[in-house]
Amino acid sequence: MQKPTTLHSINSSVESDVYIFNASNDSALACNNLSYSPTKFVKTFENDLATLPMLFANENDIVLVNEQPTEEYISQMLEYGFIIPQFVTKDNFFEHQHSLKYNLRCIKPWGWSKTVHTIFRNSKDQFKKTSVCTEWNPKLRELSGRQTAAIVLQRIIEKQKSSILSNTAIPKSLKSIEEIPELFLQTNRWVLKSPWSSSGRGLMRISPQRFAKTEQTWAQAIIDEQSFIMIEPWHEKIFDFSMLFSVSSDEISLLCFSTFKTNEKGQFLGSFIHWQENPVFLEMGITENDLNELAETVIESLKSTNLQDVYEGWIGVDAMVIRENGKLLIHPCVEINCRYTIGHLAFALRKYFEPSSNALLRIGSIKDLQTSKLQSKVQIITPINESTQFVGWIEN
Repeated sequence: MQKPTTLHSINSSVESDVYIFNASNDSALACNNLSYSPTKFVKTFENDLATLPMLFANENDIVLVNEQPTEEYISQMLEYGFIIPQFVTKDNFFEHQHSLKYNLRCIKPWGWSKTVHTIFRNSKDQFKKTSVCTEWNPKLRELSGRQTAAIVLQRIIEKQKSSILSNTAIPKSLKSIEEIPELFLQTNRWVLKSPWSSSGRGLMRISPQRFAKTEQTWAQAIIDEQSFIMIEPWHEKIFDFSMLFSVSSDEISLLCFSTFKTNEKGQFLGSFIHWQENPVFLEMGITENDLNELAETVIESLKSTNLQDVYEGWIGVDAMVIRENGKLLIHPCVEINCRYTIGHLAFALRKYFEPSSNALLRIGSIKDLQTSKLQSKVQIITPINESTQFVGWIEN
């Protein structure tokens, strides 16, 4: 049985990338401070799932964790056939970085924010590779927000001019809740969205009957914190999908299309490891070529934001099929995630599963896992101990 790898087993002749699962990054972007402290709930989420970036890493890369995984966990991951990186505690890494022999190449956080730059502020000179992300650029925060997603959506629709795309889905930004009653004259159903939030959170559905004190207080709090709030039509969603891209200074390229599951509130549950062909696309007459053409239009629209000047790495663009006036249409840009996503983790798992597999990468609570176990065969891929609240698993 292989023992848990430690900092001292790193081969200093080989360069190592350093990964950290800062899943609170979207909240840190909203806060926009040099130092952001997540809630206890989010800290627990990050700590319990800290090993997830191992799916991106090779054996000499470093994944930062709060606590070393056990021998049993390492052994199980090896049995699944996964490559095991170097798991290093954050305390060890940040407190002893100058006295230990690293050969560090690149910082690879889950997402970039002012807070991440603060965390690595005393470590940057240890890394050999620099990129546009090495120094914080406020433009990246802007590009990560829903206001930019609205701009990109408008450009996609203008460029593609396709009958399969919805052209009434363009969100608006509001600086005052007093503007909302007038919008009810256009349609009765809207969705308010925090400019910076993710995974189906930071959303509130409203109507003339559902915009009382509670909803108004929530919306005003978002405006007070983030200067404005986004509003868009409340769509009849049929299903979700996303387009995953790799961004470099030279190009933006499509990695894959991805399908994922959400609950009835629109909150993210998990990503299918391989693309699941949805019969709705067949009903709409959409082919693989149509989707690839859409992806090219998305790439052109992303380039027009000058994204490549401030970001390098993987991003995800969420989309969905909606029913509008009785017709099925594609909403091609619900939000842009300038960071890793669970869909990217699922993409990294593709090499372990046959293309015909309908395996689903799930992230949830221990209770969710127990429910899943009753219905499906599962492979647990994050450590579990007596205090664990959140876990990652593959559902077959």
